[in-house]
Amino acid sequence: MRPRTSRSNGEELSQAERGILALLCSGTDAESAKARQQLQFARWDGFQFDECECFLIAVTNRTNCSRISHVGGPFSSATVMQNEIALGHLDLWIVDGYLQSLDYMPFENHPGYMPLTTEYTFNFIGRQ
Repeated sequence: MRPRTSRSNGEELSQAERGILALLCSGTDAESAKARQQLQFARWDGFQFDECECFLIAVTNRTNCSRISHVGGPFSSATVMQNEIALGHLDLWIVDGYLQSLDYMPFENHPGYMPLTTEYTFNFIGRQ
């Protein structure tokens, strides 16, 4: 894990975080459209676990957003690639109809930190 930067809950998502989340909300179905709507109001909401860079997402204006119909598990996923080698999966989670967290599950050959730089490419796997 890289050293953590000091951030406060409610801060804007970084451009890289927003780009990855936009990819994970890029499905063509109605539920993905609801996720894109919520993404407009998404803010960084802290780290999910002490030992990783997975982070929580707060949707700050829920009254203007439709709930996403999703029964559990990851909502959508993307494969993290570097030089045509798959390094892991990014998963967008939904809880109670709202964007909840971005998780990263690295494979054996990746150091395990959140891949938020341009040295990686992301292949949208799709909705779960």
